[in-house]
Amino acid sequence: MPQISASHPVEIFGCVSCHGGERLALDADLAHSTMRGGGNPSALSVVETSCGGSNCHSGSEADDRHHIQRVTTSVQSTYAGAISNILFTFGAQPDLTARLGITAVTDEDTKTGITSLQAFDPLNVDHPSVQKFGEECLTCHLHAEPREGEAFARETGCAACHSTGEHNLTTAIPYTQCNACHNRGNYDLRTMTFIERTDHATTRLQDYYQPISQFTQCEYTLDCVDCHTRSEVMGDGDIHNNQAEVEYVQCKTCHGTLDELPLTKTLTDPNDIAFTLAFLNPVVDLKLGDTIIVTEKGEPLWNTKVLSNGSYEMIGKATKQYFTFNPVMGSACEQNPTSKNRNIVTNAMRWRNNMSQISRRDFLKLARNGFLYLSGALTFGGLLRFLSYAPAPEQKTEFDLGSVDQYPPGSRTSIPEIALLIRTESGFTALSLTCTHLGCTLEPNETGFACPCHNSAFDTQGIVTHGPAVKPLQVLRIEITEDENIKVFTV
Repeated sequence: MPQISASHPVEIFGCVSCHGGERLALDADLAHSTMRGGGNPSALSVVETSCGGSNCHSGSEADDRHHIQRVTTSVQSTYAGAISNILFTFGAQPDLTARLGITAVTDEDTKTGITSLQAFDPLNVDHPSVQKFGEECLTCHLHAEPREGEAFARETGCAACHSTGEHNLTTAIPYTQCNACHNRGNYDLRTMTFIERTDHATTRLQDYYQPISQFTQCEYTLDCVDCHTRSEVMGDGDIHNNQAEVEYVQCKTCHGTLDELPLTKTLTDPNDIAFTLAFLNPVVDLKLGDTIIVTEKGEPLWNTKVLSNGSYEMIGKATKQYFTFNPVMGSACEQNPTSKNRNIVTNAMRWRNNMSQISRRDFLKLARNGFLYLSGALTFGGLLRFLSYAPAPEQKTEFDLGSVDQYPPGSRTSIPEIALLIRTESGFTALSLTCTHLGCTLEPNETGFACPCHNSAFDTQGIVTHGPAVKPLQVLRIEITEDENIKVFTV
């Protein structure tokens, strides 16, 4: 049996310390009969017994050893955002505040104001959709066994992320491990069933996200852990309402903005957590005096360095690929840092593999294609995002609406299932007919728009007038072609 990781040397830990079992038994079946977690000591039902202790994984926050507290209160474990969304959608609770989780959990030293969650039991809710949710949709959390099929293969608990093969633990987690849970499909709220993605990816780009996803496309050369920090993925020790409260890394975390360089830190303390993280995954040789990028919360992006010429480097935690990139400041970048829209910019990221140099042709191809931004908006999507429609493998995003002469000033034309096209004296505006609550198609009426699924309402300008939707309608991009035709783009 191979050693599980460099942090768990077998001569010190042996097997029973973590796995349990009968250490004196000579019969294999008897020796294994009382193993914790069925052979997985990181299963959250036994993790405190297997992996706890002040010198292991349930120590103090000051010593950064409160790993179990972080995991058990994380949204990956509680599933609190998904549960509260379902209960709110079907009228079982008045707002989206998290009250219930997969298991009961407490946080006495809360920084979010949520001190505890009660265990969710769908049978306590007198609504058939909530009960169907409990039967069909509670497989996307760290307590749950995975769905059947190779694409969903993973362990439970901490090993769901950190175990990428037989008897191993690693922090070099590839995106394929994340995709055992994320980007495997979507939930249909009308039937409370999981719709598995049906496309057959043949490239990394196709496999990285499911076809309906929107993303920058520079990020697929990276792995999820290259952008997302420990507190985002593993939890920060506090109970949160949903995933959106946890994610905070953005493109500007590494690239900065037109006005500001990314935040950095020069390593002067040999006990800095960055050195510990680099030891656990030795893809970089960090030294005292190195300057690395840090997040707005001070978390070290320990696999980055500031170079002497003012540019930056990053080493892929899973691939060991070498990337260099320039700051946005001083470039011709057109990105609005307050907007989530992605614009084409000129500040391309360059990469090469440590094992072989990239060719000039490939480099020019990458530069042309605009591999420019690290994205902090990787979707752990699928986990808490519930869509109310079954996606097609390919989704049309560009629509030709014909000549501008068909739409006189003052007209408001409904393009079924796509947009409401409004023409005023100053030009055209297109409002999406997709409800911002759960994605149902809106129906225009005399006062604006109505959602047939959950009764959200919007006025003629797309502003919410009745919940549960809280966001206004999306304003779609419009182009007028040289032959005076109108094109609308939904992404």
